[in-house]
Amino acid sequence: MTETNMEIPSWEDIPERPALSSDGSGEGTGLSGENIPKVKAAEIVGDDIAIIGYLILPNTQFDDGGDEYALVEIMDVDGNNFVFSTSSKALMRILRERDERDEIPFKTCLVMKKSKAGRSYYVFQ
Repeated sequence: MTETNMEIPSWEDIPERPALSSDGSGEGTGLSGENIPKVKAAEIVGDDIAIIGYLILPNTQFDDGGDEYALVEIMDVDGNNFVFSTSSKALMRILRERDERDEIPFKTCLVMKKSKAGRSYYVFQ
């Protein structure tokens, strides 16, 4: 995975966030607040972003058969924070790995790829 060369606001400007959701479920670094604007993953494909937090929760929302989903907080190049939801196992795996290595926040780009079977999926590049 290669990181992009974008310039983003100082990491010190990223607000503190709770470790987990208020009901005690989930895992991850948490999100910076409750009123973060939502975007769809498709709206940020190809954009330079920084992953600044995430929360993986039990799946009660998506009907794709997965048992969990992630809320991912991003910062764009203008310093605006957004959150998107995903049930992508590939993205959740990368988030967990980066978190274990204490590599959040990190700069990246969301891209869509096609599997050999012709299914689309998202990855960080």
